[in-house]
Amino acid sequence: SFCTLLVHHTSYTRMWSKGMWPLAMLMALFADEASGLGRTLADCNYIASQFDSTCTSGPVASILQETGEDVSCSGVSYCAGTTDSSGVCTWQRKLCVTCSEVSGVVRIRVQSNGLPAGCYSTPAMLKEFDNDFEVDFNPAYDAMAPQHTPTTVSEIDTLVCDITAHKNANVPASSNLVVKGAAGLNAVFGVATTGVVYMNPMSANSVDPFYPTGSFDLEKVDMCFRHPQAQGIVGQCDHHW
Repeated sequence: SFCTLLVHHTSYTRMWSKGMWPLAMLMALFADEASGLGRTLADCNYIASQFDSTCTSGPVASILQETGEDVSCSGVSYCAGTTDSSGVCTWQRKLCVTCSEVSGVVRIRVQSNGLPAGCYSTPAMLKEFDNDFEVDFNPAYDAMAPQHTPTTVSEIDTLVCDITAHKNANVPASSNLVVKGAAGLNAVFGVATTGVVYMNPMSANSVDPFYPTGSFDLEKVDMCFRHPQAQGIVGQCDHHW
């Protein structure tokens, strides 16, 4: 399901109403699926099975060195793989979501090269990256103890309009985040079931990317709200949500 994602960083839209969502909690749009979610290895394996992983067993030593799933599309302006004589672009999508348990603690690991599972239209080249992180699965949190309690419009603006709000240093300690890949994750909010990352909804200028204030340009995305990063991890494919 495209409507399920693994949260990498906290959802600041819920910070003051429901408390800060910890890393590696699953946001499911269907309440009946989320209501019975526990913290067992079986629960974790169920969630991992909802992702379109390309690995048969894992975790893998390096997601970039794995053989993934071929994806082909014609009419791609900036091909992330190779283009044949008929103009068909073929690239490999790679994703491995796995669970483990050590001393009673269940962990979930996501490894992805970040390339999409279908046709795309972007204004620049997409590149594969080593996205690899591991966290405690579904750690406990207190919904009645929010991490932030803004009381003024100015305080809300400061909290919401900050592209660094999801940086690794802000991840709750209870998640026990370990970044194993070479790609930075400071602006990553989540991972789609296809392996493409979700970025902080702000632009690099900390404004709304589609309704920017001031003189900033409107960001360009395709029909799935994807585009390559223009700054930081240049070429990383990401969704804006």
